[in-house]
Amino acid sequence: MKVLFSIVQAVLFVSAVFSQDETEDIKYIYPDHAFEKGSTEFMYGNNVVLRADQTPESKALDTLRIGDPITIIKKGETTSDVNGRPSYWYKVKANNKTGYVLGGWISLDSKEINEKKYLVIFSERDERLYARTRVVSKDKSYYGHEIELSTYLISVDITDNHGLKEVDAIFVISMHAEACGVVGGQAFLFDSGERLFEAIRTSSVSEAGLFWFEESIEFKGPDYWEDNIVYFSSESGEYMDDSMDWTKSVTNTVKLTWNGQQFTPDVRKLNFEESESH
Repeated sequence: MKVLFSIVQAVLFVSAVFSQDETEDIKYIYPDHAFEKGSTEFMYGNNVVLRADQTPESKALDTLRIGDPITIIKKGETTSDVNGRPSYWYKVKANNKTGYVLGGWISLDSKEINEKKYLVIFSERDERLYARTRVVSKDKSYYGHEIELSTYLISVDITDNHGLKEVDAIFVISMHAEACGVVGGQAFLFDSGERLFEAIRTSSVSEAGLFWFEESIEFKGPDYWEDNIVYFSSESGEYMDDSMDWTKSVTNTVKLTWNGQQFTPDVRKLNFEESESH
């Protein structure tokens, strides 16, 4: 799906969110995200050369490995392409050396659980935007996964396995709709300990005064009377009469069973619209 809204709209959306709730602890990231001076970040790229200047031809000072911490000194003035996108060079301090690395090889956010780091960057192909993710262990071994995004604006989170078998952790990528009519949602990437893969995805969209549609996942957890169970819900509604606050909605909820590889039934093969007509 082509990304329909500009990065400027994403930035405006972030500003609006923060003005509404400045206490909400969500880090919003987008393709032109700039790292803050003095912040500690982590390398997404592996064996990235730390250079004396902001060009690919400048002197090599060191080699940075995936997951290595770096301190941001300042944003540079020049760019080079990384993963299909122009990327600014950043002056950083790493391994007691000061030099430059491309921002496209620095993780935009990082989460940690079970002594593993979860990292994310953007890539772009054929006007389509993707999130590339990696899981890094203490010994620097890693694996990853790439998903297509429906919006420019995302945030990430990490949770435990909620009792699901053969799952170490769940890396959640939330796609925030920058405007009405844009499809948002969440992608749930399961970490099996050997690979990271998209197990399920939800979608949401609304148009002020007209309609809304929202999908959600409820993880039941290890204390639930059945093992490996989640509930998938799909709600669709429309605004009938604003003067009476009249809305009409229909919610479908389905129990899904996790077998260690996938959920059954496949919710994308269920025809909720047909069920609503009966």
